[in-house]
Amino acid sequence: MSLAVDEAIPRHQPDNPFNYSKVQLATRKKALIDMKKDYPNIPDGWLEMAYDFHENKAKEEIEEIINSGKWENNGKFSKNDGGIIECGEILEPSDFSGNIS
Repeated sequence: MSLAVDEAIPRHQPDNPFNYSKVQLATRKKALIDMKKDYPNIPDGWLEMAYDFHENKAKEEIEEIINSGKWENNGKFSKNDGGIIECGEILEPSDFSGNIS
């Protein structure tokens, strides 16, 4: 019988690491529900991280990040090995004859 990873390696995950009040937790829960509707393809953990970052940083610091464009470029650990695809062509279904050569 094999154990699930969570059973084999118990991890401590605090319920309220930022010490939000009950009202703040309710506000956070509602905001996360709304964010999930607006951004359905973003993982829940990222939405939670974004909410917590915004709530726990000074307004001036957030404005400085936005106004300076600090986060609009690749980070210092980002790899940007991409390029431009010049040989690809998108075919419409009506253009495809089914003959592959």
